[in-house]
Amino acid sequence: MKSLVIAGKIVLTVVVVFVLTFVAVLVLGLLGSVLSGQMDPAQFVQLPLVNRLLLIISTAVNIGAVLIMYYLFERNRGWPLGWRQENRWRLGKEGAIWGIGIMTAAFLIIWALGGIQVTGFTLEAGVIDALLFSVVLFTIVAAGEELLCRGYWYGLIKNDFGPQAAIVGTSVVFAALHLMNSNVLQSPVPIINLLLAGVLLGVAREVTGGLWVPMGIHFSWNLFQGNIFGFAVSGLQIEHSVMQIETAGSQLLSGGGFGAEGSLVTTAILVAFTLVIARKYQNEVIYKSL
Repeated sequence: MKSLVIAGKIVLTVVVVFVLTFVAVLVLGLLGSVLSGQMDPAQFVQLPLVNRLLLIISTAVNIGAVLIMYYLFERNRGWPLGWRQENRWRLGKEGAIWGIGIMTAAFLIIWALGGIQVTGFTLEAGVIDALLFSVVLFTIVAAGEELLCRGYWYGLIKNDFGPQAAIVGTSVVFAALHLMNSNVLQSPVPIINLLLAGVLLGVAREVTGGLWVPMGIHFSWNLFQGNIFGFAVSGLQIEHSVMQIETAGSQLLSGGGFGAEGSLVTTAILVAFTLVIARKYQNEVIYKSL
């Protein structure tokens, strides 16, 4: 019975996300029709600024959905989301360093093994602009997805079934959320790595007692994978990056169109970093969170 209730709340959260997205896009469209005069709505949506706003909205709604669900159903049950945490800024920075380490290791090993070739390096205006926007976007992505998966859904499962079930359960849901991404089914590796990334983030959530290390990892993982090293980010192609790369050989090595997350190199790195992070934080007492 408990599992059905949890599953129902997870599904309801997804519904709330879709409703909030629809409302936000509708409001943006109405605003656009007023501001753009005779401009066709399809043209309005394609404007660079509007397109960026839509990207931000599509991720920010996760935060709104979590707040609605938590305060409607869970506020008085006594379990924390993990947002309010002592030493949050230190932990967030440490998480970002872990994320940089994971992605740098993946890049260097794939490169050394011949899975990619570096074809260019630039800091032109378009790259800087894309980098600055991605800092904003990936900050919201990290906050939204971690509040959703390792905050609300993690707490739901852990409260009734314990941390191991919470780590496994949220990893499965986290992977499922990416099933519509481009090239996710190019081989079994992207799904395996999404599951392992969910485990790594879940372990980080558990051993640090909050969301700030997972959010830091999630943020720098995306930023460095796409805007610095030039990989696709979970199948999303980054148009402007500091490094330009071309894949070579088997996609099991290079990651193919899914990015470094599609490589077996990343599989090994995720397992290694999960063990290292678990050992690093297991004896720290930093669990004042809400």
